[in-house]
Amino acid sequence: MKRIIEFEYNGRTYEAYCPAAALFDIYDHFGQVGPVAEITGFEDQTREGWDACCWLLAELCRWGELRRRHMGETPRDMLTVAALKLAPPVDVPRIRLTVMEAVAAGFRRDIPDEEPEETDLVLQELEGAQKKTPPAGSFAPSI
Repeated sequence: MKRIIEFEYNGRTYEAYCPAAALFDIYDHFGQVGPVAEITGFEDQTREGWDACCWLLAELCRWGELRRRHMGETPRDMLTVAALKLAPPVDVPRIRLTVMEAVAAGFRRDIPDEEPEETDLVLQELEGAQKKTPPAGSFAPSI
């Protein structure tokens, strides 16, 4: 399951990651507990919505970088809110989508879509026996 969302910005690749600790940082920053989109308003087409979106992506990328470092990878520079606020308008939808995908990936459960089918040995034996029995009204060849 994909938990890390890669995000390219200004020629660099960042990784957005939403662990439980990030969720509590979000709650602390916005002073509320609830659905991330509701409490932050990052999807709103307002200045406050844009500020929240930039803060969220910088925070999620910070957690992605911390995860990378924990895994022993070479440290890279963190993405900042100030850098994101300089994004051209054409990047706004992509930035919002990255936030949505990273938050959704953090909440996604690891449950397979389909359970492996169980084999009913008794039913399998009955079906095999029915295939061997000649249909009613026909004669079995005599030997």
